[in-house]
Amino acid sequence: MKFEDCVLCNERHYATKPVPGEGNSKLAQICLLGRNPGEKEDESGRPFIGRAGRKLNEGLQFAGILRNTCWVTNVSKCYTPKNVAPSAKCLRTCQRTWLLDELARLKQLRLIVAFGNQALHVFESLARVGELHGYSFDVDRPWEPEKRITVFCSYHPSAALRMSNINKMYLADMVKLKQLEKEATYD
Repeated sequence: MKFEDCVLCNERHYATKPVPGEGNSKLAQICLLGRNPGEKEDESGRPFIGRAGRKLNEGLQFAGILRNTCWVTNVSKCYTPKNVAPSAKCLRTCQRTWLLDELARLKQLRLIVAFGNQALHVFESLARVGELHGYSFDVDRPWEPEKRITVFCSYHPSAALRMSNINKMYLADMVKLKQLEKEATYD
């Protein structure tokens, strides 16, 4: 099945089409991973270009990271209306069918920034962003278990837009991400 023809979960009927990740797959060392596309992303077919995308860009400025050097994607590839979270079935299906293969193609990948609980759960199924935001940890790569990957956790940019206390923590996390990148000694 082709990505654009996917109908494996119920969320697909809300979406214009699934939204693929974007960036330079040959050179990207950092993956920015969110939950699922919003309305603007659904319309354009590109991840993180609406209000949350602008907030992401602001965070990247704090972190000293250029967006065009990263791979930008979501766990679920389809839009859901009114900020409704994709179902657990949808998240599992997209992760197994699309996301892990997508990450496996990123040969230079050394860091994943997981924005929000659904992105974090790809790597630690019981973890909570409220407990781990601003921290990094190493895990086995779900697509390549004999190798490890560093995961940095933060609140989702859309949550930072809605709540001033989350925004403060999000921006503080991005400063910590800058420090992590400055001290980076990845494999």
